[in-house]
Amino acid sequence: MKNFEIFPKIQRFKIRLDDWFLAKEIIKGQDKYQKFIVLTRARTGSNFLMSLLQSHPKIRAFEEVFTEQKRKIHWGYAKYPRSSKVLKIREEQPRKFIDEVVFRKFPPSVSAVGFKLFYYQAQSSELQKIWQYLKENKEIKIIHLKRDNLLKVCLSSHLAKITNQWILKDEKYRHNYAPVQLNYDDCLKLFEETKKWEEEYDSFFNEHQKIEVIYENLVQKTLQETKPIQQFLGVTPQRLYSLTLKQNKGTLPEIISNYYELKEKFEGSPWSKFFTE
Repeated sequence: MKNFEIFPKIQRFKIRLDDWFLAKEIIKGQDKYQKFIVLTRARTGSNFLMSLLQSHPKIRAFEEVFTEQKRKIHWGYAKYPRSSKVLKIREEQPRKFIDEVVFRKFPPSVSAVGFKLFYYQAQSSELQKIWQYLKENKEIKIIHLKRDNLLKVCLSSHLAKITNQWILKDEKYRHNYAPVQLNYDDCLKLFEETKKWEEEYDSFFNEHQKIEVIYENLVQKTLQETKPIQQFLGVTPQRLYSLTLKQNKGTLPEIISNYYELKEKFEGSPWSKFFTE
């Protein structure tokens, strides 16, 4: 087995072992760690980033704890609380859920704990309170994940809805995509909406310590790009490993059947920069 296959498994085994020791009260828990959120929207490479962070034994990076699925919590780790009692706390007392379930006590080895939050999540009347709570808690650091090419976000969203495959961890489950057609109005809405969210939430968290991460840079220079993220979270930088695989391997013109038609329609607009292939 190659080293790049062994190391991630060893790192994740250490994490499970520490959590088991805490659950069995062999070690005492502590809450003196750096809190953070990964702020973004779907299909920006957030699964890739979270998987990288999860490979660091001193970080706990939870996935969609405020998913729109009311009966689910996506921790990203095995054996984390998913009981009906915990779900009820999340729905009825979201601040308590953050303080006592998400940011609870962890093994002494843990130095940073956070979760992923999409701009449009936690928008119901009760859950919406968490946004103001997060804003008021300025000790929580913000990792703002963005993707430069929003056409790829649009394509990725379209393909995920068709296949119902939102994350890929094994090549044997890879889909062979036939060319698809994207709707101009849908693309335009996504471009405008995403940029609005990015600006709105940059302003919303303007008093927090914040780091911007660009997905394209993260993929191309993973080792270089993950170093400042780890330093930002207060952990010693090390090589991080992702268990996720890139879902789309073809070029945009190969996968989008009306690519050149869309390119012509967006020519001269702020969105023309997405059509460079």
